[in-house]
Amino acid sequence: METHYKAKKDYAYWIYNGGENGEKIDIKQYKKINKKYKLSALQCQLFEVDKKVAVDTTEKGRAFQIENRDVAVKEVYSYIKNGEIMTELFLFNTTMPYILYDTCYEINWNDAEKTAHIKIWNILQKDIVIKAGSNIITINGEDITMPAEAEIKNNKIHIPFSTLMNIFEISSVYYNEYKTEVTFSIKELQ
Repeated sequence: METHYKAKKDYAYWIYNGGENGEKIDIKQYKKINKKYKLSALQCQLFEVDKKVAVDTTEKGRAFQIENRDVAVKEVYSYIKNGEIMTELFLFNTTMPYILYDTCYEINWNDAEKTAHIKIWNILQKDIVIKAGSNIITINGEDITMPAEAEIKNNKIHIPFSTLMNIFEISSVYYNEYKTEVTFSIKELQ
């Protein structure tokens, strides 16, 4: 059985500002800020690192103060395999939608072959083929060896986190000494 998800290519570079008349904004011209995230394979959580949050205080005359804290963003099924953090392919889909816009990708899943064919139309322009049980991923026609095989868990395909960073061209990635947590920086729309 083949399932097919499709989004319109026309909206690849645009978002709507949600204003009264729904004007389009060219995201390439929009101001971006650096944000830091941490994925914990042991806690199965994605955190935004050093987010400014209001914290209750017991000081008289001041009810709250602003502190930088790691704030849980999303539960992410992740685990360790052969010393690699394995994570969902579409970790960024709803968490950080300006990396992988909901409106500019297409996924074709072939259940018989356990293969996902993904096309991304945003700034990255990627054509990706992943087969469950294989450590080879094809990106724009080039075969790349992953450090661990792709697997299906909880009805989602999981790949090594390092491969996910390669797909999305994110280079500022830092693992803790036990390789159970990874911190990475991305640019997002402000």
